[in-house]
Amino acid sequence: MPVALRAHRGQSVRVSDAQDLRALTADDAPWMADVMVERRAVYAAMSPVFWRPAANARQVHEPHLASCVANERYVGIGTGRGFVLGELQAAGSPPWWPEAPLGFVDDFAVVADDAWMSDGRRLLLAAWSLLRERGAEALRVVTARRDDAKVAMLESLGLTIGESWWVRAGDASVSGAPAFGPISAYGIEALVIPAPPVYDPGGPVLLVTALVSPNDVGTVPQLAAEHGAVLAIVPAKPTTPEMAEAARAAGFDETSRYYVGQPGASYGDDFGAVVSST
Repeated sequence: MPVALRAHRGQSVRVSDAQDLRALTADDAPWMADVMVERRAVYAAMSPVFWRPAANARQVHEPHLASCVANERYVGIGTGRGFVLGELQAAGSPPWWPEAPLGFVDDFAVVADDAWMSDGRRLLLAAWSLLRERGAEALRVVTARRDDAKVAMLESLGLTIGESWWVRAGDASVSGAPAFGPISAYGIEALVIPAPPVYDPGGPVLLVTALVSPNDVGTVPQLAAEHGAVLAIVPAKPTTPEMAEAARAAGFDETSRYYVGQPGASYGDDFGAVVSST
């Protein structure tokens, strides 16, 4: 039978078989950081440069996790085997994302792959319930493409790929000083940005924001190197399969995915009327 989880400033959420769901507090941050250390080690094996952990990843991540738990924009829910943080993001934030408000899930981990279909699934449904109450029209959940157990859980809830990130090292024959910020050249619009603090690919990365033509994908590693970026990232959406094909042909690897949708909306999961004010 569904039970209520008291969480987040007077809200409650009901999810089937959720007796162990609880609201996270700042005291959970050390444990959360430990779980994420293990998750990063798994991801580093999948993509050794893109997912390479920074030497001080745990030290910088723990205070970040604590700050997220305390932040009004976030919902934080845990069980004995995992946790999820979900952030309500306004329309157009970042500007290239969809226009509707979204619940964005990045820090989301379980202690073992066999927990994704149990704890992971219930955690995501609970986070979605709270984020939907706050105005989110869909969820956007990031995962490594090769995280098979997590991918299977996301797809079991009806989420679909909204965007994939294709990654390749910068052109080693070209070198340039790092130049952060927007750039435009060769028919390519991009941003040169630092890697997230918990990762260390060896320098900044170049994220493509627009291409005149998929034929320009092959030039992206050169552009990255010219601006001191060690990695080039080309996002591709299911609506533009030619972009993914061009990236694959140019030696890029599909490293991460963003799954989107309304979890369980057409899959019969018991979270109808799940959020109430108390």
